[in-house]
Amino acid sequence: MGPERLLADEEAAWARLRRIVAAIPPERFDELTATEDGWSAKDELAHLAAWLERCAVELERIAAGEAPGEAPGGIGRFNRDRYDRARAMTLSEVEEDLARARDRARRALARLPEVDARAWTWFEESGALHYATHAERLLAFVDQPAPPEGRGLPVG
Repeated sequence: MGPERLLADEEAAWARLRRIVAAIPPERFDELTATEDGWSAKDELAHLAAWLERCAVELERIAAGEAPGEAPGGIGRFNRDRYDRARAMTLSEVEEDLARARDRARRALARLPEVDARAWTWFEESGALHYATHAERLLAFVDQPAPPEGRGLPVG
């Protein structure tokens, strides 16, 4: 099976995510109220970038005939490490990282001669399905009022 359907689904989910992100006022991207866990909208985007990058690496491993890779320390550690890294990044850097990771994952999928179940799962779960989950969180965030001044903003 070819990648056309996956790429089309990813494109549609991406367009929806971008519409939601465009509705977030710039001054709210660092509010730590986008999720119940205290993530900001910027953190959500950085998280998507991290998993798209990981997806691209796995798709490249598949293309090279290599065995699946493992996240050192497991998924929880991967998420924490990427979260810590993203905290030091600007929104512009996160946006660039996300665009770069998305492009790399899409190119890696498109280069596969055949999309097997492993590749399908990596791309779908890191792309369209993942976007949908985070789009819903960001949509709820957009709909909630901004916290009173000085609350919900990062310290330091």
